[in-house]
Amino acid sequence: MSVIDHDFFETLEYKGDYGARYLCRGCDHFKGDIGADNTTGTCVLLSEPGLKVSRHNNVCRRYKARITNPSNPTFDFDNYLEFLGSEYYRPWNVDTSMQVGEGFGMIGLEATASGGWQGKYGKYPIYKSYAKPYCSINFPRCYVYFGSISFSVDYRLYRNHSFVKDGDIIFITRQWKDKPTQRKYQLEYNGRWSLNGRSQG
Repeated sequence: MSVIDHDFFETLEYKGDYGARYLCRGCDHFKGDIGADNTTGTCVLLSEPGLKVSRHNNVCRRYKARITNPSNPTFDFDNYLEFLGSEYYRPWNVDTSMQVGEGFGMIGLEATASGGWQGKYGKYPIYKSYAKPYCSINFPRCYVYFGSISFSVDYRLYRNHSFVKDGDIIFITRQWKDKPTQRKYQLEYNGRWSLNGRSQG
């Protein structure tokens, strides 16, 4: 069994100003759709007509808070990106060789005389946790929509608004139906799709 250097991993932990994830829906440039399905909206920074973004996407480099708190520091995208990479999306693990405390709660289920199940409560150990070295694949994809077609795009392109190049969307996945009655979606991976001359279908 390998020994874990906890002191080393603690030096990698984020110690900056940010502690929460910012989403497109909190940006002043995002204009949400009105209706039952208000998960998408338009971004006034995108020049392509008909292109919509998910309100749950991570923010881009030109993020401007819709509501500002005067006591908060000025938003710095590069520092925020460091928070996302070194803290928010950073994988972690538990070292079961180091117990740091105890908790009390449900520890399992046990059968009852009537043939049912009931929770079994008791003490359980709390182990030392540590963050693993950051890996860039942990950033989630962002989602954009054109009519009924949905695209997942790389966050590295989304955050700089470079996922549309020469009128083409550069995507990781494209998901669509040829007709509304079609049962399954069709998928295409890692490609480009032209927006030129297209109508929203």
